[in-house]
Amino acid sequence: MPTRSVLPSLSVLLVGLLACGPSATSDPKSPSEPAATSDGGGEGAGGESGDDGGTGEDGGDSGGDDGGGDSSGDCEPSGEPTRSPLRRLSHAQYQHAVSDLVTEFLGPEVGESDWLAYKWLDEWALLLPVDLPTGEVDQTRGGYRRLDQAVFQQHAEAWAVIAMGISDEFQLGHVWTIESYFDHACSPFGDRDCVERWIRELGPRAHRLPLTEDDVTHYLSVYDDTSDAWLADNPGDGWQATDRGTVAVTAAMLMSPWFTHHVELGDPDRGDDVLTAHELANRLSFHFWQTAPDAELTAAASDGTLLDDAVYEAQVRRLVADARTSEALAEFFEDWLITDHIPAMHARVGTEPYDDFSAGYTPAADLHTAMADELRDLGIWHSVTQPSDFDTFFRSDLVLTDHHGLAQLYGLGVPWSGEGDPPVMADAQRAGLLTRAGLLATGSANTRPIVKGVFAREQLLCQPMPPPPDDVNAVAPAPSEEETTREVVQTLTEVSGSSCEGCHKALINPLGFATEGFDALGRPRTMEVLYSAAGEPVGSAPIDSETSVFIDGTTYDVSDAHDLTSVILESGQAHACFARNQLRFALGRVEHHDSEDCTIEALGAALASGLTLDEFMVTVALLPEFKRLAKPGGE
Repeated sequence: MPTRSVLPSLSVLLVGLLACGPSATSDPKSPSEPAATSDGGGEGAGGESGDDGGTGEDGGDSGGDDGGGDSSGDCEPSGEPTRSPLRRLSHAQYQHAVSDLVTEFLGPEVGESDWLAYKWLDEWALLLPVDLPTGEVDQTRGGYRRLDQAVFQQHAEAWAVIAMGISDEFQLGHVWTIESYFDHACSPFGDRDCVERWIRELGPRAHRLPLTEDDVTHYLSVYDDTSDAWLADNPGDGWQATDRGTVAVTAAMLMSPWFTHHVELGDPDRGDDVLTAHELANRLSFHFWQTAPDAELTAAASDGTLLDDAVYEAQVRRLVADARTSEALAEFFEDWLITDHIPAMHARVGTEPYDDFSAGYTPAADLHTAMADELRDLGIWHSVTQPSDFDTFFRSDLVLTDHHGLAQLYGLGVPWSGEGDPPVMADAQRAGLLTRAGLLATGSANTRPIVKGVFAREQLLCQPMPPPPDDVNAVAPAPSEEETTREVVQTLTEVSGSSCEGCHKALINPLGFATEGFDALGRPRTMEVLYSAAGEPVGSAPIDSETSVFIDGTTYDVSDAHDLTSVILESGQAHACFARNQLRFALGRVEHHDSEDCTIEALGAALASGLTLDEFMVTVALLPEFKRLAKPGGE
């Protein structure tokens, strides 16, 4: 059993977790309803901030890895990933771990009660800092909330408040709760052995592994010190001293880093990078279920059978098949597709040119939320509800929304009821993921092809774009009475010899131009209405969505979003990029490029060959990288 002496105190917890450097948050703001956007500016589909013509990219590195590592031949890994510092539970993982522990010891009438739910909503959730999407060191867009490993004093204070709240207000640590839990076979009042019995019962569930005798001794000392201090000030009040002692020791277990963090020390008897059975069970459960292991997984860890390959795979498949996996998948798809940056669609109702552009369609206040939910639900559907391969997901024409306004945008008279087979898109122009309203709509009358191009390049192909030069004008372009959106963008960003041309002309703009067959609400179109600076319609011009896109060293001619979908899939880079993102999410850290790009290449190839997404999740959890610690002192 590993010793506890190596654990740092909460006051000196390391902040970063990334294998290649310290974590970096991509958005300093807390999630909230997106603000109104100006035509051509603000936040838009895909989550890029900026404008559609006033910014340029600085040329940067127009080559690089499009997502899949070395695709030119046999991949030769080098180096070892650096071991991550002690990682805390994400906000979601911590909340689930607390609620499930309460349910186990106090029953669902408390653990699943409105009382506890509202306590989280109205108070405790506000105490904990929001997890911010986090990725590589210089990443400015996207990222995963579970990779945010910043630890502030506010975390420690919130953990203490919540631990005491569960122990006292929700009564987990009171004498009468302990008596009831043991069916009145013992009482802490007058029986210190009953206190020890409580520690040995609750401790392993809070620590998520067996307690050592040193642990038991430590927690008994917490009880003794608390009760003795009360008696010193209140002689003769033994019952209250006992109750305060049991509340304190219960809270102490819930404030321990063993409860608030992913403690992974490895098994020194089996190698310095080998997880113990309990550590492996915790990693599995928190990845797939966002909470502590259940009784079956804990039992397999306790008797050691989880270390058997066949037993381990059976447990992986059980977790993937469980409905609780959908919540973790929801977080993955929300973060990967940056759905929290889909702007509000109703904010400009009552203004021009938005009212003229919307042409009688009035966006509801929750339309942007419905768009985000649809993207999330599409991923869950194709991953676990009706598992398919990646290509089927990427090309999917299923409509998984119960929102009337969104269904209307897709040409359907009524939305899906949620039962039976979902309907399919009414318009054949829809080409799957790229033409979902959530990745097209901008909250303005402007389609913002730059935003969509950056999103596709970074999130779907895993080729980061450098930030624009500091001297670039970041003001959104004014509407043009003579030029289409595409023409305005080309005029402003594709000037020969400019700092903008290198990235925009070759890498960004073409990916956005291919989706110009859809307007800023995600509706198919063949003509674009032109507006004056005052927002009045002054004419129209035909849409041009033909372009040439550069992917992984090859230039493809495409005529629309349907063609773009095909060439992205043909390149194999979307498969490799999805694999990279899934691995990053599963490991809770950024991958180590020298040693793990080969793994990503193999995973991408498996997806391209038709591996279903549920089997892909199993495959990731069976990887050696998932089942072990990174090497200490890796490079």
